[in-house]
Amino acid sequence: MKLFYIFLFLFSWSVLSHAQETSERLEIKFGKSLINSKSEKVSLDYLKGKIIGVYFSAQWCPPCKIFTPKLAKFYQKHQKDFAVVFVSLDHSAHLQLNYMKEAQMKWPAVHYSSRVRGNLQKGYAAYKIPSLIILSPEGNLISLEGRASVAHNPTTCFKKWQSLALWGDPNDKWGNPPFLKKKRY
Repeated sequence: MKLFYIFLFLFSWSVLSHAQETSERLEIKFGKSLINSKSEKVSLDYLKGKIIGVYFSAQWCPPCKIFTPKLAKFYQKHQKDFAVVFVSLDHSAHLQLNYMKEAQMKWPAVHYSSRVRGNLQKGYAAYKIPSLIILSPEGNLISLEGRASVAHNPTTCFKKWQSLALWGDPNDKWGNPPFLKKKRY
């Protein structure tokens, strides 16, 4: 019986440790919280256990205005297991919030004034917009081509992302799946 309790303790500890590590990793990527279109705080719990799409876009960008409704439709279909985080490349916080309202974005954004916004753009080399970067629930990179996947393969791409999310390598210091290790971004 003692052995059972020891096993239960160790299992619980490892699960809690993994959850804390994941929360810390997501906080480093996105900051302590996100905001909605009313500039209200949104907890990072919104991301828990979901495939994450980091969406780089701006109000002034015509291709973004074409892709955003496609992403909204995709999000609506998969929102139970898919989270989107908007990273604005607009010229002000006011324009960011206007775009979120205008495009009826149902997902939160990184704070405009946060350094996280620039770090995400540089870290994923998201200089062409619109751009959709796909991350595992732990924050590991799955795909740099989320936009193309949603635009051209919306019925199959989500299942592919889910299966790729399971391939994460805990020994990879960059947090990338094995098939992305050798590529430089």
